[in-house]
Amino acid sequence: MVFKCFMVLSFLINLITIPAVGFSCLIDLMWGICNDWFLYASRYSKHFYYICDKSEEKCP
Repeated sequence: MVFKCFMVLSFLINLITIPAVGFSCLIDLMWGICNDWFLYASRYSKHFYYICDKSEEKCP
């Protein structure tokens, strides 16, 4: 009887834990993608500003 209760309890814990872990992994993945995109965007904008600065120097 105690063993059966323990089995049900562990099953419920797994049922709660697995989606929670999956969800946190998904958030980490999304944050990673967002981070990469943000880094790419900032790098691109720096490059763009660099081009603008150079063209302004050329302009009289």
